[in-house]
Amino acid sequence: LGLSDSMRGPTLMDLKDLINEDVSAVSSTFALRAFGGLVGCFISGSMLDSISPSSRYIFIAVAYFVLSFCTLYLPYSPNLLVMQIVSVIFGLFNGSFHTATNPLLLRIWQGRNSSPYMYAMHFFFGAGALLSPIVARPFLREDVVGEIFDENGNEMFHGEETFHGENSSFWSIRTLYPIIGISMFLAIPGYIYYFVQELRIEKNKTMEKAEKGSNEIVEERNISSCKKGCLIILMAFFYFTFAGLEMSFRTFTSAFAVSSSLNLTRHQAADVLAVFYCTFAAFRAMIIPLSAFASPTLILWSSLSMLSVATVSLSIWAETSLFCLKIGVALAGAGVASIFASGMLWVKNIIPVTNKVGAVLTMSCSIASQVYCMVIGSYIESQPMVFMHLMTVTMMALVVSFGLANIVATSVRRGWRKHVV
Repeated sequence: LGLSDSMRGPTLMDLKDLINEDVSAVSSTFALRAFGGLVGCFISGSMLDSISPSSRYIFIAVAYFVLSFCTLYLPYSPNLLVMQIVSVIFGLFNGSFHTATNPLLLRIWQGRNSSPYMYAMHFFFGAGALLSPIVARPFLREDVVGEIFDENGNEMFHGEETFHGENSSFWSIRTLYPIIGISMFLAIPGYIYYFVQELRIEKNKTMEKAEKGSNEIVEERNISSCKKGCLIILMAFFYFTFAGLEMSFRTFTSAFAVSSSLNLTRHQAADVLAVFYCTFAAFRAMIIPLSAFASPTLILWSSLSMLSVATVSLSIWAETSLFCLKIGVALAGAGVASIFASGMLWVKNIIPVTNKVGAVLTMSCSIASQVYCMVIGSYIESQPMVFMHLMTVTMMALVVSFGLANIVATSVRRGWRKHVV
């Protein structure tokens, strides 16, 4: 899934060529995918708590099947409208998938230290994301030498240089996406297997005791509805700013490298994005053993500090040299690597992460993806530095939101101590 979800970034320029559109038009598919994710989060968050645990595995399997098919079909979209429809469907089931999987993992490891397993799951997503620019590189089109622009900024090609949306070579993204889609189908039998296993457990033991115990824990903690609502709102904004930042780097780093004054080729831009995913995956792997003794709070503040250095340095030096761009992008990849999982674990220590709470946080991510794609997609070709400046502002908002959430959490913990006394 990490490979499928991240492949659109390094292949963005080739996707626009397939349907003869500009980057801003194709960027609308990212926003629509995020809108679909928003709807998927809302629907799945509303229904998952009311179905049996075994049925959730079937729900995930169906969602993954649709994601696989959409990945396979995307480069064969005949026009922008079809590509947008496919993106909405992908987003709908992608949002449903993420809403279901994170709370399910926390439930599986309930009563034990779930941190290493949460980080491991997100590491494998990061590993797939790391492979995306590396795998995509041989399938990318070479830059068109005769490329010119008309007075409206639209691309025009002449003679033999014209690209008609077809590529006779095997090494094109019309081969790449089906390979990824077919490989995704291979994971579906695993969900079916665990559905059968969970169904057997349900026949021997109901889940009422576990749910009752969870409710008792909530009552013992004595969290006021006001503080709980405030914490959820702050963390929803935290995830909104985080998702906007992470999605933007994953989606627009290659386009920035091509459109900026550095004027890199598409293959060089894919290499820059590969740097982001290298540190992204490496830090997700490194955090698995570290989580045994490092708290989610410590990991979050360390990640935010690294991101702050990355975004500020990119705002200043992104267009000065390729080396500065790669260093900033590498720090950004390391900074965002563990934030999603750490944030979920941090919330779990304060309030129970039900499917509804998970849906709110995932919906915030979907909304952010929609908003940031529309904004950055409109400027990435004409004013590429808007991308980097927006990332710095987003980083500031991210730090402020988590700082306020920590204040609320501290107040909640004080209430627990008074209740115990």
